[in-house]
Amino acid sequence: MEKRSGSAAGSVKRWKFSQILGFLDPFVTPRETSGNMEDYHLEDQGQPEGQQRRRARRRPRERSQDGPSEVEQALMELLSQPPARPPAPPPLSTDEHFLLSLLPFLQSMPPHIKENVKFQIYKLTMENSTTVLNLEQFDPPQ
Repeated sequence: MEKRSGSAAGSVKRWKFSQILGFLDPFVTPRETSGNMEDYHLEDQGQPEGQQRRRARRRPRERSQDGPSEVEQALMELLSQPPARPPAPPPLSTDEHFLLSLLPFLQSMPPHIKENVKFQIYKLTMENSTTVLNLEQFDPPQ
């Protein structure tokens, strides 16, 4: 028996139950398959009908002579554009600049003093916001 190009080097070993279940052969038919391959041809012409294997032979896709497709053009446009920069953050307010100016002093303090300073700042802000609220509550409408 002559070996075909690309065939396996060793002999094909049959399944151990194939002879016992051989009575089912007349009732077993291979399923039709479908795929995205373009050209099929039957191989193993010497086998009984229904047991022939299908082997796919792929044809190379032919490119259109018109140039790149719409999808390719869109991709090329996207790839040629510079990456989008995130929007710049808004400028800092004077209050933010003031608080940032205190940061080096706060960071240089020992932890127990730092916590006390933070507490005092928080206390002052809360007292002043409460006073403003209380004044607004007791101010008679004009």
